[in-house]
Amino acid sequence: MKKVFILSFIATSIYANIEILGFNSDNTIDSIDVRNGSDVKQGDLKVSDSTIKSSRFTLSGKLENAIIDNSTVNQSSVCATSATVENVNINSKSSITNSTTKDISNSNISQASVYIPSASILKDSVIKLTSSIDSTEIKDSTVSLCNLILKSGVSVSGLDIDATCELKNSNINGANISQGNIVYN
Repeated sequence: MKKVFILSFIATSIYANIEILGFNSDNTIDSIDVRNGSDVKQGDLKVSDSTIKSSRFTLSGKLENAIIDNSTVNQSSVCATSATVENVNINSKSSITNSTTKDISNSNISQASVYIPSASILKDSVIKLTSSIDSTEIKDSTVSLCNLILKSGVSVSGLDIDATCELKNSNINGANISQGNIVYN
């Protein structure tokens, strides 16, 4: 499997205490084919077993004029596992745009989504999620746009979330699309 990580912030350790950090990530992949089990991550924020306070993150991922087949693409997604995220501002932007219609087939796409899978604290923070897919044929794929997924055991307070998702000029055939949802389970 081919993996491509482009300017992502990953804090995974026994314990990291990150305070007053500014991180800007602006990524563009243009005119390529993503195929055969490839894994592309653009501008992701992943925090595990750590604390992030009083920080600002701008995450941006763009795929332009790309064909995606049998692959996984994560753009500007946030994942906090067993972490504390407090007084943090996250601005996450993702897009897949094409000058002529291109295909996404047999693939998993995640754009500007937040996943809090276990025992984390998320408080007094602002999260802005923006995603768009334009001029794309989506076939037999799973697409997640601007979703907030919280698992049981997560503590959330004082959170301001603004999500804007756009899927336009596209065809959907046999695909699962999840857009602008908050899921708690």
